[in-house]
Amino acid sequence: MLSDTSISNYLLLVSGLRKSVKWDNSACLDSHTRRVFVCLSPGWYSLHASARDTDSGANPTGHTLTLDVAGRSEQLLLTSSLKTRRIMQVRERVDHFIVSLEDNLDPSLCLDITLTRITRRRATKRMLKRMNRRFDPVQHRDSIDNTEHVQTDMLRSHGHWPSVEDLYQVYQQTNQRSFTPTPYDSWLQDHLLALANHWRNTDWNGVPTDKIKLLILTMNDSDRNVWQQTVEALQTILGERTPSIQITNLVEQPAVTEAINESSHIVLAGSGIVASLDFLVSITRVLSQNVHCELLYTDHDQLTENREREHPAIKPGWDPYLLETGNYIGDLCVSSTELYLRTGGLEPCTGDAGIYHFLLKARVELHRDQVINIPGIMFSQPQRSDISRQDRWFTQRSNELVRRIDFTLQPSILKAPPRVEIIIPSRDKEPLLRQCVESILSLTEYSNYHISVVDNDSTEQATSEFHHSLRDEARYGVLDYHGTFNYSAINNYAVGRTQSDVLLLLNNDTQIMQADWLTRMVQACMLPRVGCVGAKLLYPNGRVQHAGVVMGMKGVAGHAYRFQKSDSISYLHKLRSPHQVSAVTAACLAVRRDTYEQLGGLDDKELTVAFNDVDFCLRAHAVGYDNLLLSDVTLTHHESLSRGNDDTPVKAARFASECKVMHQRWQHYIHRDPYWNPLLSLVEEQPMLEAALPPVA
Repeated sequence: MLSDTSISNYLLLVSGLRKSVKWDNSACLDSHTRRVFVCLSPGWYSLHASARDTDSGANPTGHTLTLDVAGRSEQLLLTSSLKTRRIMQVRERVDHFIVSLEDNLDPSLCLDITLTRITRRRATKRMLKRMNRRFDPVQHRDSIDNTEHVQTDMLRSHGHWPSVEDLYQVYQQTNQRSFTPTPYDSWLQDHLLALANHWRNTDWNGVPTDKIKLLILTMNDSDRNVWQQTVEALQTILGERTPSIQITNLVEQPAVTEAINESSHIVLAGSGIVASLDFLVSITRVLSQNVHCELLYTDHDQLTENREREHPAIKPGWDPYLLETGNYIGDLCVSSTELYLRTGGLEPCTGDAGIYHFLLKARVELHRDQVINIPGIMFSQPQRSDISRQDRWFTQRSNELVRRIDFTLQPSILKAPPRVEIIIPSRDKEPLLRQCVESILSLTEYSNYHISVVDNDSTEQATSEFHHSLRDEARYGVLDYHGTFNYSAINNYAVGRTQSDVLLLLNNDTQIMQADWLTRMVQACMLPRVGCVGAKLLYPNGRVQHAGVVMGMKGVAGHAYRFQKSDSISYLHKLRSPHQVSAVTAACLAVRRDTYEQLGGLDDKELTVAFNDVDFCLRAHAVGYDNLLLSDVTLTHHESLSRGNDDTPVKAARFASECKVMHQRWQHYIHRDPYWNPLLSLVEEQPMLEAALPPVA
């Protein structure tokens, strides 16, 4: 490794021969691009790349690295892992390639790039392994080989047994999706075909459609003909099984009142809505088989003035917290007649805005078990001016988002704020602990809290001196925990030796960034429906590290939105809006003591290090609590600097055992995360559409 950090350094290893490359002026194409001179013969190569900050020793994350070889580009996202890997084919002899980063190269940043010549057979095996994970990310294990299925799937697509060149083409497309998502019009064509095959080619024997009496309630009379045509198409498919369907206009009050009294369910349809036949087919079947359903909605996209479809809204499960910050459900949904009447229904002359107003009233009446989201783009709605106003509102008032949730946040909590115990497991690493504790003490405006550092056999003198320096700080104390590192046991030990009403589990590698962070988390935590509350965590470079856990991602669970910019508007504005998630990380997790004790604390027997926080959150969700991610509460997370990575045989075996436990307990969550639409990828950490994924009822 080059020791001179006054210039940007790269370490290049080609076919086992190490070669150091320094940059001179001729090699610098611009502030973030370098030319590397090296001879590469035609063939297959294994490309490994990693980044390291030579000043801090940390692995920078979130940088997009691009290698341009003979006019062909390979893009890699550098992560906190030791190496980012890629198979690359060089088709002709080259004497240099171009390396660039999306961000300017810092003088202290060192890139390690390794190009190793490999055989054609090894390249095929490595690509099939990658495609194996792509083929079935939920069921993937190292012991399970789906490569035959991958090749068979490609055989159907290509019409012949795939060659290594065929495989390489698909492999590149798979990798490229991390940077260039599939064009929507191309994806939509495959998706609509999958929808039709799923809903129209099913057996209707025994489905009690006679109990369904639909009223389609439109906002204006001009939409009646469009809906009538869709109803006639439904009759062609279902014949005598077609349920009773009426169509009326909201302004026709006498007719509306009579039709409502005769209906079992009401389709609330905004103006200009274009619903597919599959919408009526799917709601007929789902409502017939789910008698307790009070509200039903599907995914949609938008129609431009040129009647082009764009901007798909791929929706999570029922989320009243997200609903408060915007109408993510859209202008078409189905309500039970009972719910409609109980909430006062639509108010006359409110137009399309009346549907959103109805949903806001209904959210107080509903439990998540009474709401069904059918995955699939089943209607299009016109682009509306209120959508533009909403986007501007998110941009201009992003710091005030959560304060709109007046039905959930309780102002009375601030009059008698409960005592909060901030529990921080730690072993040595005094600079990290000092940074964490001092940021809490200096920034936190919430007054009624106490910090309990659980010291797990620290040996460094600096750690002892830091504890001693705070001996007169009433808000700070140390609990000694002896023995092997067991994150669950350490936290359970601390909970049992404290009395605070609210517990906040916090990593010692976190850093507070705002004064109201604890106020916000306690407010949400004290809500009766809420179980666990998490915060948005950022890498030191400002990119997202954690914004909620998605079950099924990376085989068990993963972090959504990783490496996105913190202030990104993002998918459904979730990086700026409070919303429900299946789980949050215990790097910053708030929970009421009574809830913690009700759930039995963290699992200190089978989940000692990994997934104990996810397991705890899922137990909370399973008994009816909501888990919240507060996107307006932001902390910096120097991830795993304290504990390290699972990079030894013992740690790897422990991690594999914990993965097995999670699959045994939570297979239904892993198969279908309620807050991550199945149309979204479980391979990518960004909310990308999954190509030709069949809908899940």
